[in-house]
Amino acid sequence: MGALSDAMLALERSMPIQDLLKCIVTKSCELVGAKYGALELLNPEGREILTSIAIGMSDDEKTSAGDLPKRDELLGKLRKEELTLRVSRVSQEKKVDGFPSSFLRVPLRLGDAIFGNLYVTDKLGAASFSEEDERFLEVLGTQAALAVDRLKQTTQAKNSREKISSIIDHTPEAILFTQTPDGALLESNLAAKKLLGPALSARNLEEWLVASGLKFPDGRPCSISECPIWQALHGDTVTNKEFFIACPDNADTPISMTAIPICEDSPEITGAIVVIHDLSPEKKLDRLRDEFSAVIAHDLRNPIQSISMQAELLLRKSSTEDFGRTETQQALLRIQRNADCLQRIANDLCDATRIDLKRLKLDREIVNPRTALQDLIPGIRMTFNKHTIAIAAAEQVPLILIDLTKFVQILTIIIENAAKSSDEGTRIEVVLKSAEGGVIISIRDHGIGISKENMLKLYNHFFQEQRSDAHTRGLGLGLFIAKGLIDAHGGRIWAESMFGTGSTINIWFPSASSD
Repeated sequence: MGALSDAMLALERSMPIQDLLKCIVTKSCELVGAKYGALELLNPEGREILTSIAIGMSDDEKTSAGDLPKRDELLGKLRKEELTLRVSRVSQEKKVDGFPSSFLRVPLRLGDAIFGNLYVTDKLGAASFSEEDERFLEVLGTQAALAVDRLKQTTQAKNSREKISSIIDHTPEAILFTQTPDGALLESNLAAKKLLGPALSARNLEEWLVASGLKFPDGRPCSISECPIWQALHGDTVTNKEFFIACPDNADTPISMTAIPICEDSPEITGAIVVIHDLSPEKKLDRLRDEFSAVIAHDLRNPIQSISMQAELLLRKSSTEDFGRTETQQALLRIQRNADCLQRIANDLCDATRIDLKRLKLDREIVNPRTALQDLIPGIRMTFNKHTIAIAAAEQVPLILIDLTKFVQILTIIIENAAKSSDEGTRIEVVLKSAEGGVIISIRDHGIGISKENMLKLYNHFFQEQRSDAHTRGLGLGLFIAKGLIDAHGGRIWAESMFGTGSTINIWFPSASSD
């Protein structure tokens, strides 16, 4: 029993797979006093040897034994057997597979599946292996099967970790990992090392905040409790929060940071994983786009104004002088309409650029929204005369502090969108009421509605709902501009829609007393 215990303890040691197989065979021969020993691992179908090892055999004997026995050979028959087999004289078999004398085989199994075989032959000092040898080898075979399976699982887990580690290390996003309460950064990938440099050597989160110079976009330094890493270590998930950091070249770099707590099979937080995205390319592209839009808009406005003024002058002249013909007047009207359209596009580009660059200027005044709406609607009805525009305004609503010109622009944009989204002759409803410390204005159309996927993009730059039955003019900046103007007033905008039944755009402005 002491030899069996020693053999089983030997299999507990960590070692490569070939060393483990050799150890199993060696200990098996020592345990039962065999001259030869072999072990093979099979594929799931049992038709191919994945790997094998033999001891005590010369090269000639290995050649004689062959690689994979045929079905009518002894070892070939054994693969169909699920039980241990002990044979006194192998030479009594039809074919001996190269083994000269006594033989003992134990299957290596996990559950009902046999994944290998352990063989010993030629009992030293005896004619055959005993029942005790058989029991010892079965016990050792069970332990060997567990050891092989454990090593397989460990190797697979190691390979998976190495694969994941390689993927993480070569991903373009900076990834950090911490597993300590003080937020010390334990691991980081190549992108993190490039982006953060020496800051990664900080001993704890407090030192890292100083070394990285983490600050909010407004320039305010980030405190430890405001840091996404600290928040993740305390159970919060932070997604795409924007900051600036000081990079190794001392330049302030815009980033977005996502931090997620890690819980390993327990409710307790064991660490946090942090992903940092360098926003520099996007910010540079946004800046170039804004500069381009500003230049285009500025350069367009003057010639467009000149075209519009000349067209208006010719229209006046054609109505008072004899040279005017209907065809000429119609052509001049088309020129003027298209010039007005171009002027609106140029104005939209200018407004979008001001919103992006946060250069909006508001000339605020205290306004009665009911009165402002009633003054606006007649002009709106003339502009969108192919729709019925109904207004329902509560008698008593709080005053609001707004830029009246921008207020008119916001409502015009939203009503124009409602007109574009619904068929001619349908009704557009404008409702004003008091709500939530301010007023809500709701504009409802009876068009096709907004799909769920487009709801997420509704306020993006240059977004236009695609409709097969409508010809849309403009750049798709309307709702982006409207949201920017509403945000500048401290208000909110949100949409309600069920695809196929129309949409409602709601605007909330705070009351003048709450500003």
